[in-house]
Amino acid sequence: MLPAVSPLTSKQRVSVTTNTVIRVGIGILILSVLCLITWWEIPSSPQENHSKKAKAVRVQHLYDEAQVISGEGRKEFEEYLYWIVRESDIDIRIIFVKDTGPKSIEELALDKVHQLRVGGRNREERGVLLLFDLKDKRLRIEIGYGLEAYFPDAFVSYLIHDHVRAFFSSDNYVLGLRLLLRLLHHRIREAVLGNEFDPTVVQAIRHHKFLSGGAGPIVKLLQQVKLGRMKPSDAGLRAITEAWLGTYHKVLDTVQLERAALVRLDPAPRLAVLIDAGVLAADHPAVVGLGTLFDKRLAEAKPSP
Repeated sequence: MLPAVSPLTSKQRVSVTTNTVIRVGIGILILSVLCLITWWEIPSSPQENHSKKAKAVRVQHLYDEAQVISGEGRKEFEEYLYWIVRESDIDIRIIFVKDTGPKSIEELALDKVHQLRVGGRNREERGVLLLFDLKDKRLRIEIGYGLEAYFPDAFVSYLIHDHVRAFFSSDNYVLGLRLLLRLLHHRIREAVLGNEFDPTVVQAIRHHKFLSGGAGPIVKLLQQVKLGRMKPSDAGLRAITEAWLGTYHKVLDTVQLERAALVRLDPAPRLAVLIDAGVLAADHPAVVGLGTLFDKRLAEAKPSP
């Protein structure tokens, strides 16, 4: 068992160096912060150490019948989805349609599963189909029976009822799809390690609209900062960021979580991203206040059973 690690104090949190900030910001992949990091490039193809696994059959994974993803974006996602197949032997297919025609979205999704033989190359049916209906702004997910333990109902429900709203509210489907794939990939890796899905974090996020509390606009605006089209000191970006921090503060202040779930909501890596981007100063009252509140809640939290 790994030794317990004491949480950072507020003073230590604000004095972290720039290099440490970058490493922390990149190194931590947590559900509630994924929407802050989806502008990063999708990883490159798998290294040679994956070649010992059974060679994956190269099939198409992204079907953009609605023509909403650019050619460059399709190539990027095809590489990432192929990488997931090589790494975990899980076949993920994504389809964008303008509408479902005379069929219901459930009927069309099942037809596509059989037509494309999603996950059907092995006996465990390790396949996932995501069907986006752009007309009615809906998402249908079909999970092969061999993956039901990987993607429990709580996780699928979150994607269909909560994440999909943020996805369709954005005019950048590439960014939304990156986020969705990172959610799926992270969950796959957790399941491979034997970690069951913890619904408490999603419940907190859903109940308090944590991800929609300014995080979507922040992602889009940080993209502009990265491209040099906006300054980190822009008043609009600062206002949205402070509103998002207020929502984060409310989550920590009102939701009672066990220690293990609370640790996943540590604001340090999220704040590090904003500080590194130059949007907030390390001694900003909202930054210091959020760190202090987290330390207090962590000290008061009950240990997980």
